[in-house]
Amino acid sequence: ARHKVPSRPSGAEARQVFAPGGPLEEARQRIVALAPPIIAVEAQVGPDCPMLLGDPASLIQVIVNLGINAVQAMERDGGTLTLTMAPVSADESFPTLPPGRYVSLVINDTGIGMSAAVLERIFEPYFTTRDAQHGTGLGLPIVQQLVRNMAGQMQITSAEGVGTRVQVILPAAPQ
Repeated sequence: ARHKVPSRPSGAEARQVFAPGGPLEEARQRIVALAPPIIAVEAQVGPDCPMLLGDPASLIQVIVNLGINAVQAMERDGGTLTLTMAPVSADESFPTLPPGRYVSLVINDTGIGMSAAVLERIFEPYFTTRDAQHGTGLGLPIVQQLVRNMAGQMQITSAEGVGTRVQVILPAAPQ
């Protein structure tokens, strides 16, 4: 009798409880491998950071995609990319989240930043500020979908010449 090869679980079946530090470090190493040496990539997990419930591979993909965007914004002048994860409660900055324990992932760069006009359009599929060789315009819509699949939310703030801050809020695993 032939054995059925199980397909890779996706969505809810892929959810597992995991510590955020492993995926964060894995993502940091992937970003470092792609970034020019003039860019420092720092990662830190805050004390008392709870476990996450979700798919570690999706989390790595989110961090790497956002990190590569940040690196591209700093390629010319260099800078620092900071990846931090810390416990947070749903508060007024994320009013649509149900009360509970969450993990905040912040990806902060010191790059060229974005204008308000660009910021308004960044989640539109195929919208890109890069030429055809350097971007499809699908990175952020894909990241947004992955974050939604993990029952999370994302907020981006940016100013030209100052840099960009992306905050992803993900639900902590039940205690």
